[in-house]
Formats: sequence, structure tokens, C-alpha cells
Amino acid sequence: MAQLQTGLSRRDFIKGAVAGGVGVLAVTPDYAWAQTLLSGRTAAEVQGTGIPKGIVRLSYNENPIGPSPMAIEAIMGHAHEVHRYHASTNTRNPEQFLARKLKRIHGVLADLNLRNPDDQKEAIRRQHIFVCHGSERILIAAVTKVLENGGGEVIEAAPAYGSVARTVGFLQSKGGAVEMVHVPLKAGNVHDLEAMQQAITDRTRLVIITNPNNPTGTLTPRDELERFIAAVPERVLIIIDEAYIHFAEPGYQDAMDLGLKHKNVLVSRTFSKVYGLAGMRIGYALGPPALFDYGFEFYAAKDWGSINRLAILAATAALDDKDHIRRSQETIWQGKRYLYEEFDKLGLSYTPTQSSFMVVDMKQPSTPIVARLREKNVFVRDADGPLGYVNLSNHIRISIGLMEENEAFITALKGALG
Repeated sequence: MAQLQTGLSRRDFIKGAVAGGVGVLAVTPDYAWAQTLLSGRTAAEVQGTGIPKGIVRLSYNENPIGPSPMAIEAIMGHAHEVHRYHASTNTRNPEQFLARKLKRIHGVLADLNLRNPDDQKEAIRRQHIFVCHGSERILIAAVTKVLENGGGEVIEAAPAYGSVARTVGFLQSKGGAVEMVHVPLKAGNVHDLEAMQQAITDRTRLVIITNPNNPTGTLTPRDELERFIAAVPERVLIIIDEAYIHFAEPGYQDAMDLGLKHKNVLVSRTFSKVYGLAGMRIGYALGPPALFDYGFEFYAAKDWGSINRLAILAATAALDDKDHIRRSQETIWQGKRYLYEEFDKLGLSYTPTQSSFMVVDMKQPSTPIVARLREKNVFVRDADGPLGYVNLSNHIRISIGLMEENEAFITALKGALG
């Protein structure tokens, strides 16, 4: 910290001025700033995006900077059309336009000339993209469709995102001959693909890999993923959930090309995270066209015109907002570096993250700490709570927020730790 000419640190100087309650700091906005510097930012001072002032919500992995401005413009520009179905006669179908745009982005149409009539027909045949009400509906549809005839086993890491396990639990409650097989993460809280491969039996129908994993934020190395896919029988569907892939540090290759190369690989994505459209509920999958039949649509609760028109238009616009994507990523990357430093100061262990959230070991029961944070209007996920995670006792999961939200969380955490 810079020193004043008197030899006092800036913090010591401010501390004396605030304690005296007089002087220039007491009659300028700097006085409030000085108090924040000394005692730490509190939730009451924070105005998050899209929530009331005084609430620090770091429990849902939402985009802290809000939605893409281009998405908002698209919504406002078409709000007067919401009385129409999005596939109305003589109007362009926005869902088809979004799907075609996604095909271009992910190389589905890379070898086609769309000015050529024959290539236009081929483009329609290549139904590798499935747009839906968020990536969770895609996971539910895939699990239900694959297990509908004869049941079988689903393999997933533990801990992991709970949607698949809940779906399997529902099918079990209806008498389905289905089973969830959990494979613990290995050292570093990363997927143990070797153990997952060894867990495959004649009854295995699906393997789920969340990458980056939720709740640990860890990435599966690309070369390990390729070897795993090559070793898994083609009769087993491999789902790679890439909801948070945009927050991985630059240089990591995503799995979209694997969804094109292999007949048993499906990759799911969402517009909820980096694009900031969680409230619009829209996502998509890239995978084998044979999977995306009427049964898949039925289990995804999708039929003609069922996806929100404004959600489709917002998602289409958000894909082009490179500035918003970059700012979203930089906000997360800057925030996690700050949190690393603060957790190091507090002597808390954490798992380095490649996502927009991270897990931290409180070294004591986490539920009372989460309750004390909640009393300060700071909300995080309790790994020991009802919606918690196995194998993460005493941990909390924190979504990385705006810097002022991160600072308010750290201030509240210091008090909650006792």
C-alpha cells in the first residue's frame, strides 16, 4: 500500500480521520468510501443487476453483469408481436433461423454452399441441432427417451448436477427398472473417467459428463475425454453438458466437434450463463439427428411454437454480442482471482475453478455459516443442505459476482466464521 509522506499508510491515515469524525473526509463522499475500506463492503451497499439493492445473491450461478444489450434490444423490438405464434404464416420462423445460425457456428454446415439448392436440402436434413427450453429439459428428455424401453443404468460423477439423478429417481418411483450409478470424483475434484469406464456394464445406457463440473468447476482434459469416448461402446449415449464452458480459461477446446464425429455423443448448452438469459429458459443440444425424434421432443415438453418467441430472438441476438461475452468472462475471471486471494488469507481450502462458481471448504459445518450469511442478506449454496452435494461435507458453493458482491460476501463470511 502506498505511503504518505508522514510515513503513515493510507489505511492508517483514513482510520485516524474516520475515528475523529472530523475533517475533509467527514464532509465528502470519501467518508463513506473510507468506512468501507476499513470495515469491508456490506450487502446493504450493493446493487446487483436485476435484484433489489441490499441483496447479494451468489447461489444460482447467474450472469452478474446481466443480459446482452443486443438481446434486450431484440426483446423490445418484438414485444408487440407476442400475440402471434412464432411460426405464423408468411413470417420467418425464428427458431429455424436460430438453429441454422447455431449450425454455422458449430460447423454443421461448414462444407455446404447454401446458395446451391441441393446443399439447401442437405442443410435441412442435418438436424444435429435441437433448440429447447433450456439445457435441463434436454438432459431430462435424453435420459427419459433412452431408458423408456427396458430401463438400464445411468453413470454420473459424484458430486454433479442433480437434474439427471432426479429424473432417474422419478422413473424409479413409476416402477422403471432404472438405476443411478455414482462414481466419485478423483483427486482435484475432477471426473475419474477411468473409473467411469470400468463402471459400464451390459445394462449401462447413458454416461453423463458435466464439463466444467457443477459444483466443483473443474474441467476434464480434452485428451482424456477423447480416449474415453473411443473406449465406450457405441450403444451407450454420452452426454457432455457444457453449460459453463465459456468461462473456461482460453485455450481449452470444447466438445462440439465430438458431437458431430460420434453417433453416441450429445453436447448440451444453455443461454442462461454467459449470455445472461436465465429467465428466458432457452438452450440447445448438438448430437446425432436420429436421437431428436418426436419422442425426444415429447419428453423435452416441446411442440409446435412452444418455445418462447422472445427467448428465441434474444438468444439469436446474444450470439452476436461478442463484447458482452467478453465482459461476462472477464468479470468472472477477475472475480475468481480476488476470491482466491481472500480465501488464502482466511486459510480456507478451495478447488480452483474453470467456471462461474467455486466450492470452498469451511473446515466446520457449513449449514450454520450459510444461515449466518443469509441473516446478512448474502446467499450461497450449502453443500450440506437439502439441495447440497454428496462428498462435499463442510463446503459451500459460491457464484462469482460483481466485484462489490464478492467483497460484500467476504465481509459477511469473516463475521460468519466467528
